[in-house]
Order: sequence, then structure tokens, then C-alpha cells
Amino acid sequence: MMTLLTREDISRVFWEPYIITGYRQTNTSFYQCIKYMFTLHNDWGNFWTHFIPFWAWLYWLYRLSYSIDFTDPFWYPLLALWAGGCAYAFCSSMAHGFACKSLFTRQVCFMIDYHGISLYGFGGGVAYYFYERPSDVRFFEYTRMFMALNILISLNATFLCSLSRFYLEKYRYLLRAGAFILPYCFGCFPFFCRFTVCVLSGKECLPETLHLHFFAFFISHVMAGFFVSKLPERFFPGKFDYFFQSHQLFHITAVMLTSVQFLMMPHDAMVRLPFLSQDLVVVPTFYNTLAPFLFVFVAGFMIVGVLGYLVYRGVLVSNKGHDDKKSK
Repeated sequence: MMTLLTREDISRVFWEPYIITGYRQTNTSFYQCIKYMFTLHNDWGNFWTHFIPFWAWLYWLYRLSYSIDFTDPFWYPLLALWAGGCAYAFCSSMAHGFACKSLFTRQVCFMIDYHGISLYGFGGGVAYYFYERPSDVRFFEYTRMFMALNILISLNATFLCSLSRFYLEKYRYLLRAGAFILPYCFGCFPFFCRFTVCVLSGKECLPETLHLHFFAFFISHVMAGFFVSKLPERFFPGKFDYFFQSHQLFHITAVMLTSVQFLMMPHDAMVRLPFLSQDLVVVPTFYNTLAPFLFVFVAGFMIVGVLGYLVYRGVLVSNKGHDDKKSK
């Protein structure tokens, strides 16, 4: 049985708000981190609530390949969405799994976690743009402009969320939520334009999945609420250290949101295929779907690499770390 600690036994930089007990020992080895993944502690649920969906979504994609030809460029946006979803689930589970290894590892792992979420936001923007945009709206013809904005917004989310680990500690959760709300809103913008067309003209409504879109919209707000509010442990510190803490609920609602998108996006693409295939201006290709995704993938890791180097050199230090030094 591996020993668990209270927050008074570890440095403040490893504390989580309103979580009192169940902390792992810090400065552990890689092997100890693996053992902790199979031991109940206060981050155990955060690991498994994303590690299991990662493998489930890969299997789901494998099963979907029997009915969809993913070598067809038409389905590249769906691949971008799926790759982003799997990226954030894997990066998040690894971040929570190895967060106790060392302070440096913790900071870098969570910056990679933020990059995984940014990739998911970018992939969602690609899928919504190519599958959910309304017809006869001319500004959606500027694919390069949309992708350029999508790239900038996604990389900005990685950068801002990473910096929030070192600055503005009091508002870090609001900053991170805001950084990811922007790519979500930008990505969903094509759908809300199509929904406006649906309301005004009765066209392009797709009633089969309309409820799923709004369920996803509702779940995204619940997810953000758990992340920012830190409920329920805010009102009952120490009572939800192991189960049903806000971050676990945040993970669960995030998985629900992504699964709903994975369910509705192939259906919408297939139903709208007659219109989308006739559009000779906005056509998905490798160069406007997967290539930008790969660029964001590489550029985001470059951002994390530079910030990680600054952490290693001691240029970037957590606010909590400064507090510890002062208290000593």
C-alpha cells in the first residue's frame, strides 16, 4: 500500500483548491507514478476518466472506418476532430498520471495537457467549418482566413493557459476557461449561422441532430461551470477528495461533449453530402485540414518546449513556489 499525504505534507505548488487529503508523494520515480495509477488517491479519477475514453474513441474510430472511407479528403475534417479529441484525452490522463513525479514534470505535463485541448478545439473548428456551415453565406468561402484565425486562436490558448501556471494565480481558472471558450465559440460559429438560417427560412435545419447540437452546447456550459466554480468541494473541503470533485465532473462532462460531437458530426456530414459535394469553392483537402492540424501540433509543442526550458532555467516559477520560498 503506497502512502498518501495531506496537503500540509507537500509543497503548495502541488495543492489543488479545497482538496485536503489523498495526495501522492512528490518527486517520485516513473515506476512509482505507474503504480499510483492503480492506487486510489485524489487524482486517480482524473487519470481514468480520460484514459479509458481515449482507448474507447480509438476503437470507435476503428469501427467507423468500416462504413467511412477515411482516404477520401471529404472525411479529413472528421479525422482532425477525432485526432484532437484523442489528443486531449491522452495528454490529460498522462498529465494527471505523472504530475507527482517532480515540479518540472508537473508543469510541463500540464502545459502539454493544455496543448491537447487546443488541438481538440482546432480540430472541432475544422469539422464545424466544413460540415456545419450554411450554404449561400459568402464569407465562409474564405477558407484560408478561417484556418489562419483557427490556428492563431488555438496556439493562443496553449500559450495563455501555460502562462497561467506562473502568473495571475488568483484568476488562473478563469483565464484558462476564457482561453478555451474562445476557440469553442469560434469553432461553433458556422453551426450557429446555419441555425440562424434554419430559424429564418426553415432550410438546413437537420432536425435529426439539432437536439444533439444543443445538448453539446448545454454540456459545454456545465463543464465550464465545474471547472471555474470548484463545486462541490468549494463548500465541503475535504469531503470530495477522492470522488465527485469538480475536476472529475469536468472530465466526465468533457467526455460527454466530445462523444456527442463524434456521434453527430458523421451524420451531419453524410446528410449534407449532396450540398457539400457541389461546393467547388470550399473543398476539404489535406492542405486545408490535416496540414494545418499538424502545424498546430508542432507549433504548440514548440511553445511548450520554450516555456519548459524557461521553467528548467528558473526563469518561470510558480507563484506558489515563491510563496513557499518566502515561508521558509
